[in-house]
Amino acid sequence: MMPGDLIGFLFIGACMLVVIVIVALIFRKRKKVTLVISTLLIISYSIYFFAFPSIQQYKHKKSYAELSEYLQQQYPTQQFNVIPEEYELGIAAGDFYINDVRTPNRGVMMRVKDNKQVVQIATWSNPVEKQQDVWQELLLHYNEIYQLGQSIDKIQKLAYYEDGRFTVFGLKVDEKLAIAVFDYFEGGYSLELMEEFAYADVVHLSHNDQLLVFVTDDNTASTLEIMLENGEQRSLDVMPKQAQILVEDL
Repeated sequence: MMPGDLIGFLFIGACMLVVIVIVALIFRKRKKVTLVISTLLIISYSIYFFAFPSIQQYKHKKSYAELSEYLQQQYPTQQFNVIPEEYELGIAAGDFYINDVRTPNRGVMMRVKDNKQVVQIATWSNPVEKQQDVWQELLLHYNEIYQLGQSIDKIQKLAYYEDGRFTVFGLKVDEKLAIAVFDYFEGGYSLELMEEFAYADVVHLSHNDQLLVFVTDDNTASTLEIMLENGEQRSLDVMPKQAQILVEDL
């Protein structure tokens, strides 16, 4: 039973006591009437209290069927994991955790309302355990709230560089390129910088006195000439036809 449900029962119980007191005052000279009414109220309350889990189980089962139909209609080409299928204590009846089978570590929480309306109420993600996977957090928070219909290929990792806590990703975001810099530390990580660029063979930026160069696999040169903002030119050796991140001190 949810804390909110317990509070609701306490409130109903308090209201019932007030009613019993009022009835006792009204029928103070007819104690049998007061006893009968009070007994009926207490029995009704007890029946509802003990039947509540069964009522919730029925509601959840019905909501699961409605949600399954909704997902099939709205996203006919996708497959989803939906939990819990059966009502569980601690989760409100009609609330479900859902994820595309291709993205098991991130998804949404949906609620089926009494009028059969299905709404998204939250997003969720499992902690990213590997440093090379922290870019996936952008799927949930970049530009828009994650939705079930959102393409899982909207953001793709093309290149990766790691030096201790310092982590750089070369990404493709829709039809653009992006460089994302994360600080990865014990117990967490944070996004320090993300900058988008028009699609090109090579893009670069400066960050914390370092030159970050993102080379796509479209590049065919073995040597790159990078012009810095101060007019200085840098020559970099690269592997042609290979996506890569290059990092140099300025």
